[in-house]
Amino acid sequence: MRKSEKFLWASVFLCIGMVIGFLIAPIKAGIVCGNDNTIYTGTGRDAGDDDAEA
Repeated sequence: MRKSEKFLWASVFLCIGMVIGFLIAPIKAGIVCGNDNTIYTGTGRDAGDDDAEA
């Protein structure tokens, strides 16, 4: 097998691997840029503020 033939087969298998990788990648649902921080500013009291009820 000549050197150019080895390079051709390596390129073919690399491209096939990239295509298969993109097809089975978990990112197919899309990329979400941002955070899911869910800051809650309901009553203004902290959850551990039990003695403030008196």
